[in-house]
Amino acid sequence: RVSTVRGISYIAAQLLGGVGAWQLYQYLIHHTVPVKTTAWSPPMFLAELVGAAVLAAGLTAAMMKKLDTLTTALAYGASFFVGILIAATASAGYLNPATALALRNFNAVYILGPIVGAIVGVQLYMWLFPMAKNK
Repeated sequence: RVSTVRGISYIAAQLLGGVGAWQLYQYLIHHTVPVKTTAWSPPMFLAELVGAAVLAAGLTAAMMKKLDTLTTALAYGASFFVGILIAATASAGYLNPATALALRNFNAVYILGPIVGAIVGVQLYMWLFPMAKNK
């Protein structure tokens, strides 16, 4: 339900928040956090993509159905759990590019995988359940 520009600005803000968290942590501990490097891996990318898609679809379902707070939390928690189980089969299971950036893991797998996966998850939910748009 957000415009493309607003969606992109949310993604950019989250990525900047991850970098900000990394910088703040380094400042507070007076120590440089080492960079983690991981080679590009299609299975890792797919695992992050599918895990994030499950997470985004679960959150979208909870939001579109306008569930109460407890049910929304349970739906989100369950989709997050399943998403991590899926992603952790082949990757670190971050499911959040800000987390990857905060941990200094500058890899397209952990940045692009969750972003593309979340977009796919939301669009897939809206395509499979078109009646959800009208509620």
